[in-house]
Amino acid sequence: MTGWPAPPLPPGAARPIRLDPRAGCVIDLRAVQADGAVRDLRGIDTCATPRVVLGPPLPHVLLLENRGRQVVTLAYVSPAGQRDWGMDRLEGRPLLPGASLSLPLPPGECLFDIRAVTGRGAPVDHRGVDLCIQPRLVLR
Repeated sequence: MTGWPAPPLPPGAARPIRLDPRAGCVIDLRAVQADGAVRDLRGIDTCATPRVVLGPPLPHVLLLENRGRQVVTLAYVSPAGQRDWGMDRLEGRPLLPGASLSLPLPPGECLFDIRAVTGRGAPVDHRGVDLCIQPRLVLR
């Protein structure tokens, strides 16, 4: 990107940054706050996570709604692009058809991969769900 340093970014504002596609997906980002504090973010995979949020991380809550005909027995939520799904977020509580459940998630990134597993063992994956924009996922 040219024109560095970039003009200040007011709180709550967003700015697209064009990257050279020949440079690949993984970048390092340095943000310098008005008080001089520096935040270095290293190894950001912009292909898997094209949106970076600066500032204090906000906690997320995913509203998971089962509008399908099958019981959901397992639900996994992980930051987008991670290979490990982590722990079952239902913690042994099946999500019956027509039911919904709020799942608290750790603060940080906006993009998440979500996997729901039905009683028949069939996984349904939703990749790159932006919980900052849409904190609700309807399973059908």
